[in-house]
Amino acid sequence: MAALQRIWALFRILPEENSQTGITVDHLKGEIEFREVSFSYNGRDTVLEGLSFQIRPGEHAALVGQSGIGKTTLLSLILRFYGPTSGEIYFDGRPASSIEITSLRKRIGYVSQNTLLLSGTIMDNLRYGNPEASDEKVLQASRAAEIHDFISSLASGYHTEIGEKGIKLSEGQKQRLSIARALVKAPDILVLDEPTSSLDGKTEGSILRSLPAFARDKTLLVVSNKVSTLKDCDHVLLLDKNKRLFSGTHQQFMETSEYYRSLVTH
Repeated sequence: MAALQRIWALFRILPEENSQTGITVDHLKGEIEFREVSFSYNGRDTVLEGLSFQIRPGEHAALVGQSGIGKTTLLSLILRFYGPTSGEIYFDGRPASSIEITSLRKRIGYVSQNTLLLSGTIMDNLRYGNPEASDEKVLQASRAAEIHDFISSLASGYHTEIGEKGIKLSEGQKQRLSIARALVKAPDILVLDEPTSSLDGKTEGSILRSLPAFARDKTLLVVSNKVSTLKDCDHVLLLDKNKRLFSGTHQQFMETSEYYRSLVTH
């Protein structure tokens, strides 16, 4: 009965809204705009309320806020895992609700806090979002993510089996592999949700120095409270304790916001 309940739950799943309908996009310039966007998971408790901001094509922006304030939820809206309760999200001036969801996600690279890898080889995982990627593209991404030397040290190199959910790898190795996979995808928009939380300071710094060059001409949105990341971004989006959003530069917030300073200097 327990197995049947899980099977029937699977059969009852409905296709996502905009799956196989709407405008198909083969490329995005990378502009993201929120217009008075609010969201609630249960229809009662508001997680995000009245957010409006714009990230221009090719800009590198950071999202900052205390834990549980709604940063990951905001990224989930960009990825269309959920639709806004009210308001609208736009990509290159088009409403997100009018774009075919699969083609939209193909243009967005995403690194989540919780790394998900598949059983198979390292190369299988790296090429998951871009099966046609050349060997050179894979090597470039792996070097940028500081994982190439480790892979090369393995007896089977890029053809090493990593086990179910990457069980044979450490958390740091999984995270670097996840970053490399997002880069191999060659997206127009790169979304990173605290991408270096499992890494030591030296490795983190090396990766973050590589990202701007690798993501040149791509729109980059990274969730981070780390000064080394924030000071190199074009602008910062700050979610405050009242879930209001403010836009500015790292230097501006350091000079004017005690809340921001408490987040980035702890």
